Amino acid sequence: MKTKPTLTILFLFAALQCYAQTDIIKFDCTETQSIQQGLLILQPFTMPDGDDYYITEIGVQTGDLSQSGKIYMGIYEYKDFPEAGLYLIFRSDEISFTGGANATITTPVKKGVQKLEASKTYYISLMYMGSDYLYVQKQSSAVNDGIATDLDNTLFKDNNVYPFFPNPVSTEGNWAFNTGMILKGEVIDEEIVPYNDIFDFNTTDYQEIDKGLVASSLLSVPGTGDIMVRHIGIKTDTSDASGPVKFAVYEGLNNSRLIYISDEINIPAVKRDTFYANIPESELTLKADSSYYLAIQYGGEGILHISKGVNPYSKGITTANSHSYFITETTYPNFPDPFDASGSWYFTLGFVLNSDPAIITSRQDVKSNDIKLFPVPAKDFIWVYSDNTVIPGTVINVYNMTGNLVLRSAWTDNHTSKLNISELPGGIYIIKSNEINVKFIKQ
Repeated sequence: MKTKPTLTILFLFAALQCYAQTDIIKFDCTETQSIQQGLLILQPFTMPDGDDYYITEIGVQTGDLSQSGKIYMGIYEYKDFPEAGLYLIFRSDEISFTGGANATITTPVKKGVQKLEASKTYYISLMYMGSDYLYVQKQSSAVNDGIATDLDNTLFKDNNVYPFFPNPVSTEGNWAFNTGMILKGEVIDEEIVPYNDIFDFNTTDYQEIDKGLVASSLLSVPGTGDIMVRHIGIKTDTSDASGPVKFAVYEGLNNSRLIYISDEINIPAVKRDTFYANIPESELTLKADSSYYLAIQYGGEGILHISKGVNPYSKGITTANSHSYFITETTYPNFPDPFDASGSWYFTLGFVLNSDPAIITSRQDVKSNDIKLFPVPAKDFIWVYSDNTVIPGTVINVYNMTGNLVLRSAWTDNHTSKLNISELPGGIYIIKSNEINVKFIKQ
């Protein structure tokens, strides 16, 4: 167990808890520098040797000439791939301020969201939108009251669009002073891994998703046991889009097979937020040591902004690759089966996926290899085929996901039966027959 340094205690009542924090960056400022809209400001700093830190607060010191406005702040780090450059690894929530006085403007960061490594150089960044200039406090000779060391100038990129952080970013100039950035953190005694977060990216910028586009990202379940999924969702970003969204899960890597479609949720025109569909117990089980794709389709007005991360950060039990795949020219809510992507982006969409911690030892489809269904998804009729011999007349019951019997039929011969499902509403159903349970999707 590491020993913590002497820490400043801040009470963050908005978070209903207090963090023991220390200043990573807090400059002793004496002057101000005007910052206009469209500038991305980057202040380099180097973490000291010894300890890794979780960020717990991020902000900036402003001058009394500042008018009201909004700020986003982020952290960049140097990476060698996909090509060498500065890559965004963290972006804060939006910070609103009224201006008119020297102020310290900060926002809390949930402990465990972003780690800063010992001895590593990062760039704390700022982007502003408001009615006038933002006046940031500065000092021409560097003074750092915190634990990190700093370099001798501030970098910037011009002609930027709020709230979009370029990723990677190429700086365009520098000033010979240090801007009044504030960054607080806490020594990492042990890694924080929420017990039920399977997939929750430390998302940075956003990707625009058009109506009808099916977009997906890969996840892998380790070989430690099956998991029962309880929520699936996305992190949205600032946009005026609103309307219905459905999620789907595909199994396998090539020509992935559709195995689940969620209920529809409605997304209002929002800023950054998390939206998800609830999944009833035992409705979606992911197998150990298997690969899946999480998919989304949007059917509303405007262009939906979904948070993304160039280098995905998974808090829980799964890993992700660095690509998101998509297929165009689809109609909501239609998830093609199998999924054959028509393109890819070099990042991963910010899906949120939570599960119950208990390992599921029996699955509803444990004997599903004995039965084949065609077509899947089905619209008016579905053929049921059994590899094993079935006595003609054996009952076939079809249940909806609330457990209600919605259709009853029977096997017409030893191996096949044709079910008329044209009157069933769209959704997921379970066929139960001869001690075999298998799901299918009705369009």
